Amino acid sequence: MNKQDFIRLGYIVKAVGTKWELRISVDGSNTDAFANSNFLFIDIDDNLVPYYITSIKQQASNVTVTLEDVQSSEEQEELLNCEVYLPNSSVPNVKQELNVLLNYKVSDKNVGTIGAIQHIINNPSQSLFEINNNGQVLLMPAVDEFIVSIDHDRKIIFTNAPEGLFDINRK
Repeated sequence: MNKQDFIRLGYIVKAVGTKWELRISVDGSNTDAFANSNFLFIDIDDNLVPYYITSIKQQASNVTVTLEDVQSSEEQEELLNCEVYLPNSSVPNVKQELNVLLNYKVSDKNVGTIGAIQHIINNPSQSLFEINNNGQVLLMPAVDEFIVSIDHDRKIIFTNAPEGLFDINRK
């Protein structure tokens, strides 16, 4: 399977309960992407392995799932910290397009290299890029007005943000 046909939605953070459940920390607010999915794909040793979802509980920033082939605490433990993917076709378009930009570097016309996008916050009114700037978190609205171009090969977003935008969170 080609990872380009999938979108990373988060990673497994915890084994839960006695029913072999797994808690997935979801990037952004993509918990609704799981709603119509019968399968998810877990990255095991750089291979996407399909798992059938037998139950799902959605929360604000995470999802708890029971997977058909996970029947022991040992199997749960093996999946901890593994990344979780869904096919691109099963994720709503707007969130899918933004999630593709995770880990892209942001380079601003006036400021230069800002850092890498570590998280995407999907708010109803406007999504935000959470950028890691040498350990400090900077927020940038994910709006077309600020994005000049995107180089998918080099994984760089070129921006022309308003003056002072990146100084708001700096000390």
